[in-house]
Amino acid sequence: MYYVWRNSIMNGTKDIITAGLTVDNPWFDFVSDYFLYNEPVPKEIPPLPIDYVTDDNPKLPVLDYIVAMSKSKLISEKLYNIFKSYAVPYMEFFSSTLLIEKSGKVHTNLYSFNIYREFDFANLEKSEHPADDRYVHHYTKLVLNETNIPSNLKFFRLAHTLDFIVHEDIRNECIDQGITGVRFISVEEWNYRNRYK
Repeated sequence: MYYVWRNSIMNGTKDIITAGLTVDNPWFDFVSDYFLYNEPVPKEIPPLPIDYVTDDNPKLPVLDYIVAMSKSKLISEKLYNIFKSYAVPYMEFFSSTLLIEKSGKVHTNLYSFNIYREFDFANLEKSEHPADDRYVHHYTKLVLNETNIPSNLKFFRLAHTLDFIVHEDIRNECIDQGITGVRFISVEEWNYRNRYK
C-alpha cells in the first residue's frame, strides 16, 4: 500500500518550528537549482554543510521533517537512518545545521535531501486532475499503476507533482520510531483540494 507523504505543518500546527527557515549558505545558493529541477548535484562540486537559520521560539521542538523551502527538506538523523536502511534510490543527502537565532543554539546531526528523479506511475485514465493544469497535476483522485513500481522503490517523487509517495514499509517504520513533522494520507484518500486538512 502507498501513501502521500505530507508535511504536518500543513495541518495548522502552530507549536513547532515552522517552515519559515532561511539558508545561510552560498554553496546551497549555487546548487539549489539542482534541487528545484530534480537533478543530482554533480560529483565534481564538493559537498558542503547546509546551514539553516530560524527566528522561531527556541523552546519549540525541532521536528524530524521540516520543509525548509520548496527546494529543500530538512530531516533528523533518525529519519536519515530510516531512508538509508531502505537504500532509497535516486536520493542524495547533505549534512546540515539549524541555528535558533533567539537562543544561539545550533542543532547538528541534521540532513537535507534531494530527490533527483521523478516517476510517472500515476494511472492517468483512472486519476483525476484539472484539465487546464499542463505541468503540475493537482490530483483530486489519484490511482497508481502499482504493478509498475519496482519493489526497491519505497519512496519517490511522483512526476508532474510536488508530492512524495511512500510505501507502507517506510511509513510503518516512521510511525514505530515516532517520526515527527510528517503525516501519511493513503493514495485512495488523496485529494489535492484537501491537502491542508
